[in-house]
Amino acid sequence: NGKLNYQGPLFSAVLDTKTFEPRWIEATARARDDDLLSLVPAATMYVLLNGLRRSLPHLPYALAAGAESTGKISHPGYVD
Repeated sequence: NGKLNYQGPLFSAVLDTKTFEPRWIEATARARDDDLLSLVPAATMYVLLNGLRRSLPHLPYALAAGAESTGKISHPGYVD
């Protein structure tokens, strides 16, 4: 769907999957004015996931219900 949803401790963001350009960013209540916000963790996890899916296509993986439409992969024990 062309978007990557990222939720970190200091901010949430929606990124374009081709360019990693931010489409939307919102700071959380924990973020302070002097905090440095980085998209490196989001890009790293996305590249790692895609590399594993391409190099190990025989390994099964599952998306949480509704993840196909949001682009978000959630742990089944976490509540959104």
